[in-house]
Amino acid sequence: MVSFNQWNFINLGRYLDFFIEAVTRWQAPIEIDALPMLGVALLGFGINLLVAFIMLKSNRHNLNIRAAYLHVLVDLFGSVVAIIAGNKCLVVKLAVG
Repeated sequence: MVSFNQWNFINLGRYLDFFIEAVTRWQAPIEIDALPMLGVALLGFGINLLVAFIMLKSNRHNLNIRAAYLHVLVDLFGSVVAIIAGNKCLVVKLAVG
């Protein structure tokens, strides 16, 4: 059985790996393909909007339903941010060439 300290050591290794990857990408950024990003963001926005509408019509007095509804709203906001980022990538890519 793995002890608490062993899990901390494993997680520390994972965090170090994530940090190294972040620094590597910061130094040599990869190109972002804006159209698939925008498509997935729009699809996620539509699905989250549909789910939020369905949950809004359900039992709002149930704490689990309310928590799930708030979770979907946060996902919806994340989709909006991804759409804005996809548009920004597309505009910059078209402007730069």
